[in-house]
Parts: sequence; C-alpha cells; structure tokens
Amino acid sequence: MLTAIERKTKDAQLESSVFNSIHQVGTTVEYWNGNRQNGWIDTVTRSSAFAVGETSYILLADAGRIPLSRIKVIYRHD
Repeated sequence: MLTAIERKTKDAQLESSVFNSIHQVGTTVEYWNGNRQNGWIDTVTRSSAFAVGETSYILLADAGRIPLSRIKVIYRHD
C-alpha cells in the first residue's frame, strides 16, 4: 500500500506522462502569473512536462518552471 506522499508523487508522474502524450514541446499555452491585471500570459512550452516530488512542472519560454496546474493549452484553429 502506498503512503499519501507516494500516491501524490505517482499522480504527478502520471499527469506529466499524460500531458506529454498529448502535447509536444513548442505547444502554445497561457500561464497564470498571479497578477490580477494581466494574469494570463501567452507563451510556448520549451520542455516536456516532468514531476518533481508531488508536483508536475513544465518549462516555458518566458517564465521558467511553472506547475502544470497553472497553465492552459491554447488550441488554435487556423
């Protein structure tokens, strides 16, 4: 039986794997920077998603390491 921390770590690894199976490096995303005036900022991913402990992260071109929970993929219909 897994401990709560082990379960959260496995969940973060699974979340990263699922994201990577759907989205490639270079995907256009928005990330929340915490600022209410201009909180969502457009950028692109510059890495695959990865887990660090209990959290899934991704590297963004303009922001560095951001938790996956703070990004939204932008789907463009050209």
